[in-house]
Amino acid sequence: MMSCPKLGLATTLDQSGVRVSPDVVEAVLKRFENAGMLAYQFFDWAEKQRNYEHSIRAYHTMIESLAKIRQYEIVWDLVNKMKSKGLLNIETFCIIMRKYARAKKVQEAVYTFNVMEKHDVPPNLAAFNGLLSALCKSKNVRKAQEIFDNMKDRFLPDSKTYSILLEGWGRDPNLPKARRIFKEMVEVGCNPDIVTYGIMVDILCKAGRTDEAVEIVQSMDSSGCRPTSFIYSVLVHTYGIESRI
Repeated sequence: MMSCPKLGLATTLDQSGVRVSPDVVEAVLKRFENAGMLAYQFFDWAEKQRNYEHSIRAYHTMIESLAKIRQYEIVWDLVNKMKSKGLLNIETFCIIMRKYARAKKVQEAVYTFNVMEKHDVPPNLAAFNGLLSALCKSKNVRKAQEIFDNMKDRFLPDSKTYSILLEGWGRDPNLPKARRIFKEMVEVGCNPDIVTYGIMVDILCKAGRTDEAVEIVQSMDSSGCRPTSFIYSVLVHTYGIESRI
């Protein structure tokens, strides 16, 4: 596809007599996910072929590719097309939120979440977690915390929600904020899972609070969680640094 003659990609494909299927289109788009507008030309050509309809996966792959090169107008054109075909889902908007957040477009990421309802895809906890995750992974944990505080009564947070924020504050790093999130999680009756415990132990060890990390590990039994090899390796590594073993 990268070496098509000057006739143009669409003309070349038409003359080749090739026939496409959803599986073929998905594979090509994935293979050329960094080809930018060339991939979009193929996507556009495939859409016009007889007896062919793009799959949700094809749309999502194309949206990711276009967002990489900041072709956001085309991204939203595709969102509108998906809406007209009844193909939009939570993941569509989570993809766009992630891409905006990675591009440091925080307000646009939040906007994407806020317009889900208008596109007939009511936001749920998965979308809420998706927004928080996108912001935390792009080093915008303060914005994520602000949104969480404003919306936690609308979406009942689960262990994944708290783990996302916990990891965000760990990367910041801000131990007092991480402690606060962990404490709030326990107080509201949301039991930490093995992921949450692993994140908290890692944060404490990196902050030099090894004894506190050990206390967390010791409390895991009462929650029915067994420490993983990751948790043990973090503790052993920290003890080694502190020359305590």
